[in-house]
Amino acid sequence: MNHTRSIDIIHPEILKSAHVAVIGTGGIGAATALALAKMGIGHLYLYDFDTIEDVNIPNQLLPIGAVGKPKVVGLIEAIRFFTDGKGVAYRSRVTPDTHLPDVDLVITALDSITARQQVWQARRSGFTRYWLDSRMSAQTFQLYTIDLSGGTAWYETMLMGTREEDVPNDPCTAKAIIFTAFMAAGHIANQVMHLLKGEPAPAFLFHDIARFDLRTEG
Repeated sequence: MNHTRSIDIIHPEILKSAHVAVIGTGGIGAATALALAKMGIGHLYLYDFDTIEDVNIPNQLLPIGAVGKPKVVGLIEAIRFFTDGKGVAYRSRVTPDTHLPDVDLVITALDSITARQQVWQARRSGFTRYWLDSRMSAQTFQLYTIDLSGGTAWYETMLMGTREEDVPNDPCTAKAIIFTAFMAAGHIANQVMHLLKGEPAPAFLFHDIARFDLRTEG
């Protein structure tokens, strides 16, 4: 792909040499993976064990013909259709025993606290620099960015101290809409760009899309 029009924002060679893992390829994960592939991330590793259902199509960046396929397969096909990127798909659940590849960043896009807790335990010292925990409800988005070379106690205490019942559960008819996934992907891709360039990035970002409220901390 010709990245001439973005070369002064971030040089393509920085992106081409980057290794990024996306764990969870649903609403946020699918849009984020495609955004990163469009940007020119050279090495994408995608993890998901789920299958595409018809209810996923309106709010996830997957084609109608992908229903019934594994999510990672449908997403890899979409990436190959829209970009010259390839990516590596793992149809598997990430557990504390999973050996993740050596990457620059891990992006988690999961739908439960339990899954986030298990995936967090799969990290190992030195395999990555940054860990991005993305969270989305129908019209709100949160992004935690953890520098694993620094202190992680604040995040681990918060994550491990959270229970499923502590998280509001939206009704089934108000769980997801596509523009939230697009905005979330934009925030994540922007964060990835700053981190790869060695620029400062907020430790926490919150976007209440319905109320046009965007806040950052750290």
